[in-house]
Amino acid sequence: MAQRDFGWFGLLLWLVSSAALSCGGDETTLVNTTSGSGGSGALGGTAGTGGAGAAGGSAGAGGTATVADIVINEIMVNPNAVFDDVGEWIELFNAGGTSADLEGWTLHDGGSNSHTIGSALVVAPGGYAVLARNGDAQANGGVAADYTYGDDFALVNGGDSVMLDDESAALVDSVAYGVAAPWPLNTPGISIELNDPALDNAEGANWSLAVLPYGDGDLGTPGGPNGGSLTGYTVDDGVLSWHQPAFSTSVHFAPLDSIEDRVLAQLSAAQTSIRLAFFNIRLPAVKTLLDQKVTAGLDVHVLLDHKQQAQSYNTMADELTQLGVPVTLIENTLATDATMHDKFAVIDGHRVMTGSANYSYTALNVSD
Repeated sequence: MAQRDFGWFGLLLWLVSSAALSCGGDETTLVNTTSGSGGSGALGGTAGTGGAGAAGGSAGAGGTATVADIVINEIMVNPNAVFDDVGEWIELFNAGGTSADLEGWTLHDGGSNSHTIGSALVVAPGGYAVLARNGDAQANGGVAADYTYGDDFALVNGGDSVMLDDESAALVDSVAYGVAAPWPLNTPGISIELNDPALDNAEGANWSLAVLPYGDGDLGTPGGPNGGSLTGYTVDDGVLSWHQPAFSTSVHFAPLDSIEDRVLAQLSAAQTSIRLAFFNIRLPAVKTLLDQKVTAGLDVHVLLDHKQQAQSYNTMADELTQLGVPVTLIENTLATDATMHDKFAVIDGHRVMTGSANYSYTALNVSD
């Protein structure tokens, strides 16, 4: 079956820089790159959906002032690194000024799911308690659980309630989470976290998807502050622009921007050298141009994917070699098909063209 090069919305980006790709040799070569090696309510406020009551305080309208303020702060509804029945967890935060022992408190959903905490679980002021369905960090996705509630309580991926009663059966906090706006979109492997423990956790807009990885790779911050950034950075107000005048960039899309014509024009303009690294090249005009440049004395070298060139319908490597164009075949067993996603041309050692499209008619002229 004949191969078809898919361009999707083929993208071509070229940069003018001092970068150059150095390749030597004058014959077909095989290179193998394998190597070893809620929101809390105010203290004493009414406890209800989204409002935090407290240990030792009364729930309901007219609740008395309290000294511990336990907030449902983060929920892993739909883990991805492991199955739900071992990877679900709920994080509580003590926004109050004194410790709270949660022994005798009940986690439930207002229905059949219910578990009463059967041992001491002390949460210090400003501290966290992670309640997990499975307490084994080797099996639950890497969560260090403070308490395990087992299969008495399960979280529904399509939306559910998490409710917490104290030992007197007074409602302390409650969250009825959704899976669409204003709630964060239910995304496998990413917890939902309250943006600030002082916010009303009954409001979906006050929750966000976690961004930091933990354990086996899911995103969340069990037992730690919510939020954060994948990469720390600072902003220098004195820097107005990162742009370097020595560089210029153009971005083009197939089939709107006549990419084939642009590629051929850039190759034709080469004065000293051409370096190409592609998954595959199937455009006859490119072969013709490379032949002309080699004949004119330019330094030309082509890298192609070895596995693709081994297919019976791919003869470009042989054809180029017969014309005297040096070709290197790349076989990367550590990153199969790496050249499929890393294609570029370097012209005269300073102009770089890179993008998602192979040099074929389909990729450069059709939007698939």
